[in-house]
Formats: sequence, structure tokens, C-alpha cells
Amino acid sequence: MKKILVLTMMVLLACSMSVMASDVTISGETLFEWFGDFDSEYQFNGDVELVVKAVVDDYNTANVDFDVDQSTNSVVLDRGYFTTALGKYLGLGEMGVTITVDWGWNEFDDPSYGQITHYELEDIWEAKFEYWGVGIDVGIMDIIHIEFAGAPEPGAGEMFFGAYTGGAAEPVMAQVYFYDEGNELAKGNVGLAVAFGMDVMPGMFAFEAAANFAYDMDEDIEADDNNLLTQKYAWSFAVATDIMEMAYFDAAVWGWDDSMLAGLFFNVGAAYMDMVGADIGVGMILDEDVLPEAFDELEASVWTKVGAAKFRFGYLLHADQKGAPNFYTGVYAPSDGDYNYMAAENGVVFISGELDY
Repeated sequence: MKKILVLTMMVLLACSMSVMASDVTISGETLFEWFGDFDSEYQFNGDVELVVKAVVDDYNTANVDFDVDQSTNSVVLDRGYFTTALGKYLGLGEMGVTITVDWGWNEFDDPSYGQITHYELEDIWEAKFEYWGVGIDVGIMDIIHIEFAGAPEPGAGEMFFGAYTGGAAEPVMAQVYFYDEGNELAKGNVGLAVAFGMDVMPGMFAFEAAANFAYDMDEDIEADDNNLLTQKYAWSFAVATDIMEMAYFDAAVWGWDDSMLAGLFFNVGAAYMDMVGADIGVGMILDEDVLPEAFDELEASVWTKVGAAKFRFGYLLHADQKGAPNFYTGVYAPSDGDYNYMAAENGVVFISGELDY
């Protein structure tokens, strides 16, 4: 903890010294969560993050993200990079053309338009890697964007490129990406997502629907029912709704080449004036060859907010997955840490407290 305090003081001092030269903002998160069965199984997880963003001039922005490594109880640099608005510098903004360059240690990621439910598992494929590299985004009228990211280190084998629609294309959003996780382009992965959203009755009812498809170009892949990562292709469809800005209902189904309808999950929630609320999530594996238990997960929790702080108390019951992958990571149950799902077979209680700033 002393290390965190020292680091925070150093960052604040550096920011105060440079405030006249740049617009500096500090944000972050402090999250602690715990689960247990009040017997032998328990686990806790914490996430402490500090993000410093400095607008240096009209074209450049510095981004530094610090996290706490619980295994060593030390502060680590999670991301450090800077963004250059090259298109603005070249005067292309008046033509509706933007060129943005990210340079440094960063998490390069596609827009994930297909990720719309609280479970977020309908996003069956992502072009994503965290590495030292460079990312280039070229936008035209904010309708279509072409993106490339790669790690220049020889042998790193991290690269992706694709296209996605910008805000001017709403309410239809789409993306298509190629991701080379190794060193052979012929063994890369292709993914696409299409989403559509609409306020049917403003303030009363809104919905969003998304379809996703992923294809593995590796000819050596042999499909395995028990591993989503060894399928030639996978698909998903999801719907998310917003009811009077007080309640929601999300649902999604997905499958792959060996099991066209493998799973179904949905979650519902309601809140009162953003002060108190409740959430319920249900997960089901429909293919008994994947998991013999059809009912795989039940999660229920309640929450309350005290100013900006949010506290949650819940219960999770999880089926014995019998060596199969963890298809469900929970709606709000602890999942960022070393979460032992086998401990949830008899049910566990979880609590969490989170403060974003």
C-alpha cells in the first residue's frame, strides 16, 4: 500500500508541475470482491487502477495506465502509449479524413460491436493483443474506418487488421477483422459482427441486436466439442433491451460446427433511480455431448450505491463442468481473479465493492 501512495503522490506532483503545459486528467478504479461457501472454499480479488491522460498539444495525447500486481503486491505499468492525430496535423480534418496513430505498449483491440449483453460471451471472437506495437486508424467521414495494428518485434506474431463503421453509420454498426495470432497468415482467424439498435419509444423501450461469426483458417484444426477454441467456425446471436431506463432483459445463443445450438444464456435486472437494484443470470448448455447438465448456472445479486461507490451481494450456483471449459464467467460474480468454479457446485456467496473515479 505504501508503494501505491508513493506512486500516487509522484503522479500528482508531476501533473501539478505540468498542468500549464498540458490538460491532465486522472481516472481509475478500486475494486475488491470476495466469494466463499463459509466452509473450505473462498477466494478474493482486487483491482486497483490509476490512469493518467495528458493532452500535450493539438495533435498528441499521452496515456499511462498503472495497475497493482497482487501476486507481488507492487505497482506495474499496464499500458503506456501516446496517440497522434496525424490527419489533423496534415489538415485532412476538413475533408472528413482522420488518421490516428497509437504508439507504445498498448492493448490493441477491435470495437467488439457484437458484445451487447451483460454476460458479454456472445462476442465469440476478438482481434486483441497487448504488446509493444503500433496501431493506425484511418477514418472517412466517421462512416468507415480501416484499422491495422502490429508488433514490430521479429517473431512476435501479433497482428490484426480490418474495418469497422463509425458513429455516423448508426444505428447499424458492423466490423470485419483478420487476426494473426501466430506467425503464419494462412492460419489466421476471421471474425465479423453486425449490430442494430433503436429507441422504439424514447425513454420507454430500446433494443439492440447483434450477430457474430468467427472462422479459423488453420486447416490442421480438429473440432472438439469440449473446446470452443478448436472449432473451425462459431456463431452467436444476442438481443439486449432497455425498459424505461429502469430494467433490462438480455439473451443470447451460440453454437459451432460440431454443435449448431450449443448454449443459451440470459439475464434480467431492474433498478430504482440508480440507487438500488437486482440482477439475475441463467446459463444453459443445450448440447448434452458438451455438458450433461442442461442447467449450468444461476446467479442472483442485489446492489446499492452510496454516491459513486457501488456495493453488491449475491449468490452463485454452478454445475460441475466435468473438465469442460468455463463457458460462463458470471454476470457480476467475481471473475477477474483466480476464480475456482468447481467451488461453486454447492453454491457460493459473493460480495464486492467498487469505486470508479
